[in-house]
Amino acid sequence: MHREYTRQYHQLRTHIERMLDNGAVIAERAPLTIRRGNQVYQVACGMLISEQSAR
Repeated sequence: MHREYTRQYHQLRTHIERMLDNGAVIAERAPLTIRRGNQVYQVACGMLISEQSAR
């Protein structure tokens, strides 16, 4: 039986796409880690979590 793939967290995906369009970069894929300037974000359990990176 074929299961159709369905995406979850559409608003989170849209938000991340906008971040990438505005200069953020994907630093890692597993777990998804995004860097924008000196700010680092990780996606966990459908949430975008921000931590201040070390300077």
